Amino acid sequence: MKNLFLILMLTIATITAKAQDNNTIETNATCKAGQDRITTELKKLDGVFDVVFSGDGTITLDYSSDGTTYDDLVEKITECGFTANGIEPKNGDKNLCKTEKKTK
Repeated sequence: MKNLFLILMLTIATITAKAQDNNTIETNATCKAGQDRITTELKKLDGVFDVVFSGDGTITLDYSSDGTTYDDLVEKITECGFTANGIEPKNGDKNLCKTEKKTK
């Protein structure tokens, strides 16, 4: 009986870990303007309920993969002009978070 319980707990832990792997995306959006842009666009997608950024640009998502796939989320971020999980932007880098050095 203990072994059955242990197997059940390990199975649940594995499933939970896999689900968590598909709810984060690494981006280069580290400023509020960039994060707001991505948040607005992601929330337009079917099944995206919440988008939360960390200071380093990592997004944690609450979404239903029945509405939008993980790959579609990554693609939407690249369409916004930001890097997503190491994938470069499709239409050129439009990262609002870069600061340009002023020359005198």
